[in-house]
Amino acid sequence: MRSAACLAALLLAMNGAPASAMDLAQALTAARAKNPDLAVVVADGDAAAARLRRARAAQGPTVVLTGLIASGQSDLGGFFGFEQQDVTPSSVAVELSQTLFASGAVRAGVSGGEADRRRSGQILRAAEAGLTVAVVAAYAEVQVAEQALVTAQQQGA
Repeated sequence: MRSAACLAALLLAMNGAPASAMDLAQALTAARAKNPDLAVVVADGDAAAARLRRARAAQGPTVVLTGLIASGQSDLGGFFGFEQQDVTPSSVAVELSQTLFASGAVRAGVSGGEADRRRSGQILRAAEAGLTVAVVAAYAEVQVAEQALVTAQQQGA
């Protein structure tokens, strides 16, 4: 009965009307939008998807671009005919690398990421189902309590 009272209070706070003013679909939508446990499960699923993307990215090539620029003076003291002069050395390098063999580590990372994503999906579905059951039960209890109140008011009148 405590969950029914909590749901009724939530519904009253959101709408300022009796719980029956909100149908079951609206109650489910409100509960899903406001449930912090469900938000945590969704965030865990997002993190699992990111880990899978990172693992898949490890299968591809890596490109590194580096550059260097400096300025200064060179004074070789006339050695080989070079006198003091201002210099600005610079360089650019591009490196492309592709892992050819990693003893299955890359594929294992992808497989682990896929398993994480499937697991998080199952946890999300279980959390949604649990929340749905709790909301339906609380909604039914509120409906019964409202009907009992109407009946009591009719008998008292």
